[in-house]
Amino acid sequence: MTAKVISVCNLKGGVGKTTLVMALAEYLAGDTMYGQRVLAIDLDPQSNLTTGLMSEEVWEWQYNNRGLTLPFLFKNAEYFLANGNYDKFIVKEEVSNVRNKNSFNCLHLIPSSPRLFEVQEYLPESSVSILRQIITPLLAEYDYILIDCPPLTG
Repeated sequence: MTAKVISVCNLKGGVGKTTLVMALAEYLAGDTMYGQRVLAIDLDPQSNLTTGLMSEEVWEWQYNNRGLTLPFLFKNAEYFLANGNYDKFIVKEEVSNVRNKNSFNCLHLIPSSPRLFEVQEYLPESSVSILRQIITPLLAEYDYILIDCPPLTG
C-alpha cells in the first residue's frame, strides 16, 4: 500500500498548521484508527512540530547536533538517497509528548531545525523534487505522511 501524503500549507503564519498536523498525526497513529503508520515531516524552520512531538533535549543532542535534521537532508540529499541512510533521520521512539510513551509506536518524525532558515536561501528551485525523492522510498512504509509546511513568503 502506498502512503497518503497530506501537506498542510497556508501563506500566513499562526493559523494552526502545526497544531493540525500534530493532532492529526496523534489521532491517526492512536488506537482510534487501529494504529496507522504515520510519518510527520517538519518543513518549518521554527521547528514547532518537532519540539511538540519530542523532547527538546533529545532533539538537540541526538538529532540537531549530529546533523540528522531536515536542513542536512536538503543539503545532502544524495547521501540520504544513495546509501539508504534515511532511517537515521527518522525519529521512531518516544515521538509524542501527549501520549504515554508506551501506548503506541506508529508515529515517526523527520525533525526540522532553525538551520533550515540558512539552507532555504541556497536551496535550488527543484527543492520540491528533492522532497519528493526523500519521500518516495518511504511511501511503502507508512499509511500517512503528514507535512507541516512553513508560512509561504513571496
